Amino acid sequence: MERSYLIQRLKQPVGHINPFSFGGGGGKMTKEAREVLDKIWSWDYMGAAEFEFGAVPEAFGKMEGKEIIANFFTVPYKYDFMGWKDTPRQTFEGRKQVFYICQKEHEKEVKTRLKEWAWKETGKTKERIRFNEGLADVPKEIKSDIVGWFELDNGFFFFSDEKMWSNACKVLEVKIPSKKKVSKKK
Repeated sequence: MERSYLIQRLKQPVGHINPFSFGGGGGKMTKEAREVLDKIWSWDYMGAAEFEFGAVPEAFGKMEGKEIIANFFTVPYKYDFMGWKDTPRQTFEGRKQVFYICQKEHEKEVKTRLKEWAWKETGKTKERIRFNEGLADVPKEIKSDIVGWFELDNGFFFFSDEKMWSNACKVLEVKIPSKKKVSKKK
């Protein structure tokens, strides 16, 4: 796998296409594709040209013709909240299930990266991932609205939201594993 540098953040769907997604140009995605995906998630504005002009469709292309799987596992997370409004600076730690969709041959490395990102922000990506923040059990007034991610360099998805993952699996026609068959390996 290539280094993970571009990771597109995903939010809960808002019911319409965000005109600022991909610089307002649609990122070379068809209107039909955007309409389908916008029912599953909304695209977080990343603020960098590298996410525009075809990066998302190219990442989907990296998945074409490959054996794509979906799975989930539990990771420990740590989120250092820097303080905001009336909520003081504090650290949140715990364990959460994370959900992913990736090429079967990449699964082991995807899990390794997710474990790392759940524990700390790496600083090695173009923009902040905010994965550990999305996993953290925090008061609702500071809860992140980021619940999904699309890694664009290798073409894989990961989620803190099971419903979004399940809907993505349906649209991508990826079999959702039975909870009984999921590996308990961590």
